[in-house]
Amino acid sequence: METMSLSAKYNQISWELRILLGGAFNIVLVNALSAFIKEHISYDAQGNLYAGTLFSPEVLPQFVILLVAVFLSPFLISLILTKREPELKIVPPLYITLLSFVWITIFWLSTFGTAEIFLISLLEGTLVGCGLVEDRLVTTILGMTAERESIYFEHFRAYAEIGDVKARLAIPEIKDHLLLSDRVDGDSEKGYVFRTKRGYAFIIKISLTRDRQFAELTDVRIVYYEKARYNLRVSANFLEYAKDTSLYLKDIFPHRERPIGVEVITSLTNTVHDSLIDSIIDEMYGYYTQYKRLSGWDILKIGALLGILVFTIVLFVYGLTLYGGLTALIDGLFALSELPDILRRQI
Repeated sequence: METMSLSAKYNQISWELRILLGGAFNIVLVNALSAFIKEHISYDAQGNLYAGTLFSPEVLPQFVILLVAVFLSPFLISLILTKREPELKIVPPLYITLLSFVWITIFWLSTFGTAEIFLISLLEGTLVGCGLVEDRLVTTILGMTAERESIYFEHFRAYAEIGDVKARLAIPEIKDHLLLSDRVDGDSEKGYVFRTKRGYAFIIKISLTRDRQFAELTDVRIVYYEKARYNLRVSANFLEYAKDTSLYLKDIFPHRERPIGVEVITSLTNTVHDSLIDSIIDEMYGYYTQYKRLSGWDILKIGALLGILVFTIVLFVYGLTLYGGLTALIDGLFALSELPDILRRQI
């Protein structure tokens, strides 16, 4: 049985403490919000809840600011507390909001009245919902943890031209069995790439390229990985899926109409280095890593786009819709002309 090293234990404890720290800070904000709500609501003679003061012009802006702070704080706390080096270890916003959820349930429900409990329950549900959305935002910005050992790879040679191999994988019954997307990237010169449809946890990516020595043969390289919420993982079910899919892929070539012979170059393993594995790791990087790869000139262009956008919003807020429309048009044209080139250089 594999035991966790002292360093791994330390990293695990450090991660758990950062979640608790984030949850504690979020609870402080939630507590401030609850005190603010309690201060600005009252009951009439019949015991009905009256919240008119809370939504008055003088109080409403403060209430909105507190709400935004409570709902946005898990996202910001996550960005601040997430460990990026030597490997990404996300502090999930959902975990932070769940700590607040537990605290609300234990403390608030024992001190508030029935009508207030309804508001609290609504707040609890909204908090958890925000945590789920902010999880996605955090992984989009920071990326996902992707260790090479979590990605399985195999390589075999098909004794057929690349167009025939592509056609075999594109047979509807085979494509549907493998859950492959209808979209196939690439061409016959650079090669083709098939991959699993969106929304599945078990993912395969199949690369077809012409053999370097014999153009009439095709190199088939495949990666398998399991995508969890914050990282790539290797579960027992995934390993069975990878083994079964590997056998199926080798079967569809020689044992179908118009047989195609195959030669195994690299059996299913997670211990090799290959550019296809590198491409998966690159896909797991978020905008934070991609931003660090940008040139100074590209950063300046993106800053200008954001600056014009903020200026446009200010113009609309002050009722200068004509000028706001013009700056919005300029910003849109600027984005259309510059962003595609910036994004293309990061792929």
